[in-house]
Amino acid sequence: QVVGRRFDDAFKLALMSKDVRIALTLAEGRKLDLPVSALGRAQWAQADAAMGPGASVMDIARWYESLTGVELSDAVQKRRRAKH
Repeated sequence: QVVGRRFDDAFKLALMSKDVRIALTLAEGRKLDLPVSALGRAQWAQADAAMGPGASVMDIARWYESLTGVELSDAVQKRRRAKH
């Protein structure tokens, strides 16, 4: 969907952020050290705050694009198809 520039997933970014936060709270309660998941929790929370209310879970790609200045697209695939 992202490569095709369709960001219409109905699952909300805020809900994903909440779900990841809950999962890590449960893991921490069991004394599990999940540093990569903790980083993911921070990223989801930052994207949620930046993209605002109503953003879909797919909008995290737009958030990453804004951070990196790189648009995720199928341009490479189109170039490859054009060569063949």
